[in-house]
Amino acid sequence: KFCSTAPCESMSASPKDVPSQRAPNERSGSAGGDERGGGSGGSVRDAPEHPHDEDGAAQRQKRQCLPLEKCWRVQLEEHFAAVGQHLEAQLTFGRLDLARTALRELRFRGAAAGVRVGAFERLDAAMSADVGSLGSDAVAGLVAATEPRRADRLTCLGDYCMLFRHEALADELYRAALEADSSCWLAQLGLAKVLAASVAAPAAEKAVASALEAALRCASLLVASCERGRRDEGAAASSDGMEHAIWERRVSQCFQLIDDLLSLSRPAARSENGPCASDSILDILAASAPLFLDTPAAVAIEGIAQKCLAPAPWLPQPLEDIDAALAPFPVYLYALLLNSQTFCHPILERHVARWRAHVSAVLRGMLVEGRRHSRHALDNAAVLACHLSFVGFCVPCCHHDGGEAPAGGGRDVEKLRCAQQQAWSDQQALGSKPSGHLRLCAWLLEALYEAPIEPPPPELHHELTSTEVGHSLEQQYGIAESRSSCDDLESLMPSAARRDDATVTPCRAFYDSVVYPPWHRTVECAGVLPATVQERLLQLFPWRRATTAEPTTRRAQVLVAGCGSGHQVAVELRTYADCDFVALDCSARSVAAARRKLRSVLGIADFARVRFVVGDILELDDGSDVVGPGFDLVICCGVLHHLAKPAEGLSKLAGVLAPGGMVQLATYSRISVGSWCEVVKGFMRSAPSVKHLYDEAGEPRRVPTREEVRAFRREVLALDAGDEVRDLLVHFREFFTFAGILDLLFHPLETAFTLPELVDGPVRSAGLRPVGVFFPDVNADLAARRAFRERFGDESDPLMLDVARWHALEEDDPDLFGRMHCLFLEKQPEEGGMHSVGGSSATHENGTTLIDTRHHAVSL
Repeated sequence: KFCSTAPCESMSASPKDVPSQRAPNERSGSAGGDERGGGSGGSVRDAPEHPHDEDGAAQRQKRQCLPLEKCWRVQLEEHFAAVGQHLEAQLTFGRLDLARTALRELRFRGAAAGVRVGAFERLDAAMSADVGSLGSDAVAGLVAATEPRRADRLTCLGDYCMLFRHEALADELYRAALEADSSCWLAQLGLAKVLAASVAAPAAEKAVASALEAALRCASLLVASCERGRRDEGAAASSDGMEHAIWERRVSQCFQLIDDLLSLSRPAARSENGPCASDSILDILAASAPLFLDTPAAVAIEGIAQKCLAPAPWLPQPLEDIDAALAPFPVYLYALLLNSQTFCHPILERHVARWRAHVSAVLRGMLVEGRRHSRHALDNAAVLACHLSFVGFCVPCCHHDGGEAPAGGGRDVEKLRCAQQQAWSDQQALGSKPSGHLRLCAWLLEALYEAPIEPPPPELHHELTSTEVGHSLEQQYGIAESRSSCDDLESLMPSAARRDDATVTPCRAFYDSVVYPPWHRTVECAGVLPATVQERLLQLFPWRRATTAEPTTRRAQVLVAGCGSGHQVAVELRTYADCDFVALDCSARSVAAARRKLRSVLGIADFARVRFVVGDILELDDGSDVVGPGFDLVICCGVLHHLAKPAEGLSKLAGVLAPGGMVQLATYSRISVGSWCEVVKGFMRSAPSVKHLYDEAGEPRRVPTREEVRAFRREVLALDAGDEVRDLLVHFREFFTFAGILDLLFHPLETAFTLPELVDGPVRSAGLRPVGVFFPDVNADLAARRAFRERFGDESDPLMLDVARWHALEEDDPDLFGRMHCLFLEKQPEEGGMHSVGGSSATHENGTTLIDTRHHAVSL
């Protein structure tokens, strides 16, 4: 017996819009909608019977003959299999995906902790009876375990209750776990999620404060466990792939919860209990940034850091008193500058420009005037050089304290190089060689404004205090390695003539000039655990199970069409296990950069799963060596709209699918892009910094240089707060990097679609059809599907595949899909096969209903 309420997962990126969009029948005690959970009871119904075949008695007899250890594990697997079937009958899409992921984690952790199936069955009975409390005796009876395992088992059982949003029982179990082991950070995380579930909209200050306090305590325990070497709660992080993936997922949940609760707290309350008046959040940030920026929690840590370091103007500003010329940066600032996009923010970017002015003055004094050597100035300059290289040197120079701006690039950098050469000549004329720190000083001074022509000097590691900074500089400025590595790349291009094809030249030329997107050591995580391609696609679309062929023995093949800098490949490597990837891009420079980046951030085994190929989508042919037997999944996100012939490109991708394969497609939305693009482009055509880039008809002549991008960004950031253009642009993370702003505003070839245009045009001509609309952000998924149900109901279109309805919703809310429509596509069936995936059931040619796809009555 299982509760039929929705599963509870950690909150994702931005919860601010979710509470106001709660469905009418949703319990009012839920904050952040479905993701944060709510209430303590919920509707209850009996679950389906456990599946037994005709030989069920024989199977049970066989099980009785198994050793005791195997017997209880088999029972546990059967129990979770039944729960999984129940969830598939209740939920769809993102909710189902996260619920099945939580179930996989519980199955793994329950088996590892030795939780017997009887404990879960007793909780099922308690939740079905809507029991508010088990009582201490019953809790003690659930886990017959010694103290070292007691907390693990109780936490696992609490998570099981949270899966069905029964917070009252979960709270009791988490508190019992903390009594058994006060350092169990997983139990503290569960307790924080229970408290967060009581936050209503509008946010209750006391509830937010209590939940935030519990979440911060969890983060503190997590930091302490890592410092003691207990990175995986008693197991080495690399000892087991699934265990490490679960650990990363839980760490990400912890910091996402803190970030979301900070978003819910009001500025007035934050002044009393928030990050600036209280040192607790800054202390957690300072301790966690060096530890967890190499995990999927990095995005949440960036959000926390921005809220702490750039608070409301009337609150204390933590960075205001830091002078990069007088003392070394705090360790957490080193970590944030090196491994995050925290400073891609209009307020925090000003601090970067100010610090650059500070260290530039010191380096000039050391180089030209012979001032005393300052090692911490070199360290700070090196860290800033890493960050400025990452953003493409697009940070405008500042006039700090009314002084003159330092060299800003272009001609000023050329003057600087000439001055350096003259200084070297003068020293050689006196019979002395420049010292190591002076060579590094000169190189860093140049690296603060433009990419140096020469590689980092050999004195890099000797003169810098931090070896991590030195390695980061070498990776950022390994220019010669990146260029030479283009020569040995596998290519689909048969001749130089094909490389000059006019239909692909604009896109290829653009991405040969800029590598996009820039990213650090880790990628965002959607909260899922790695699964095989077939497992994951059936997890997303369980109604396809009846028509999907049995899994083959060959490894699944995945094509990332348009891999760019490798970010999309890294995301999919975290999502799909036991498969091989082909990373394809038309730009040799991009493929070389992707290979170099992935080699530096992936393990040997994961890197070996990727095959890097230079080539255009239009050059893909079925039966070629690259395509082989076909791809089980083709991922083409943010690429098709940059082709001169999108329909032809999608047809090529459909042609390389293996039987039963699917395409994951994302293209620009005409409605979303049109809601802001024309306003911004109109400003650009008259802006003094870039108006010369447009002809008389308003069409762009060329891509801007770095100096022109810096000038344009300075002009935008100088606009008044509240200006429409400024507010639109600073909303995009791409605005804060050179590569990003070129891709956002200056791409030479773009085609946007409405959903009907996309489905009736390229999708249909390629012989494909939609299987599902998806949203990369889970909270966006929940809010969009809630809006769909509220407007259209779910009886006539339970799979929400009606393109006209989604189009109508987007016309009312242009931000519904973000900037891109995301679809899963499959090949149109043969005549006499499945007739429809949009109704309530899938029907075979003989008229037999294969699977009922409607989800049952459930509190949504």
